[in-house]
Amino acid sequence: LRLTGEKPISDAWSFVYEAEAARQDDYGNNPADYNANYYHISPAVKHGGLTLGLGYESLGGDGTSAFQTPLATLHAFNGWADKFLTTPANGLEDKYAKAAYKVSGIGPWIDNTVFDAVYHDFDAEDTGADYGTEWNPQLSRTFKTEKETYPFKEWSVSLKYADYDAEDLFTDTQKVWLTLGTKF
Repeated sequence: LRLTGEKPISDAWSFVYEAEAARQDDYGNNPADYNANYYHISPAVKHGGLTLGLGYESLGGDGTSAFQTPLATLHAFNGWADKFLTTPANGLEDKYAKAAYKVSGIGPWIDNTVFDAVYHDFDAEDTGADYGTEWNPQLSRTFKTEKETYPFKEWSVSLKYADYDAEDLFTDTQKVWLTLGTKF
């Protein structure tokens, strides 16, 4: 189940919400007696180019099996250090705070630049073990191509950083990502 939306609070502010729930169970003749739950809630407020939000995500685990998302891009959700591309057997709780600001009204080369940051606090869902914390700041910009004769409609560039501080699992990790993209 997934519910998302945005509601005005006043002329300048709006409330943004996202809530999800899912369940996985073993299937057919699977010898593992398996079931795990997934929950996610992420409220935020927006004012102009500023967005502030909090979130809680829980991927269930019982010490043997955990909620898995093999087709997902978890890099986008559970930290850019990529420590949780597979959910640990004891599950994962991700409590996070996020802030983003999209620049406008300064000039054509600066407008539409986005500064955003996310702070994660990771724990085991089953045992409560402390998996550590992670900071994820990012600077990104998309440029529209003005001439229709160019083969690209737009291109983008982003610079992001991951700083994972380990506790009961993994090791401390820092990563820098520089990405370039385009749309045809």
